[in-house]
Amino acid sequence: MADPNAPQQNRLLAALSFAERERVCPHLRLVQMPLGKVLCEPGAVLQNVYFPTDSVISQVYVTADGASAQVSSVGNDGALGIALFLSGQSMTGHAIVQFAGSAYCLTKDRFQQNSPGTVRCSA
Repeated sequence: MADPNAPQQNRLLAALSFAERERVCPHLRLVQMPLGKVLCEPGAVLQNVYFPTDSVISQVYVTADGASAQVSSVGNDGALGIALFLSGQSMTGHAIVQFAGSAYCLTKDRFQQNSPGTVRCSA
């Protein structure tokens, strides 16, 4: 039976070529994602990229009058923080854990060392 918290439980990490996984995985840190944990506030720079294995992260936008709307959810099929290499430096909304579980975390600096042109997927 597969380890539910192995890096390959995140589909983006699983899609990396063997060589890329060997280069990236030593720098990943498994973190617990408790329900309701705020990972980033609006306007703040995200310090880590999160690759959920069995948790779900929601990005929520809050208007000036206090109304809120979920703009995206990230589960084991994605990552929170991809905007770091798409020129975005800060979050436009809250990033909140919607379903508790685990995720792999990669620091912003380490993630940016692996630019889109150097990471290859096997899929």
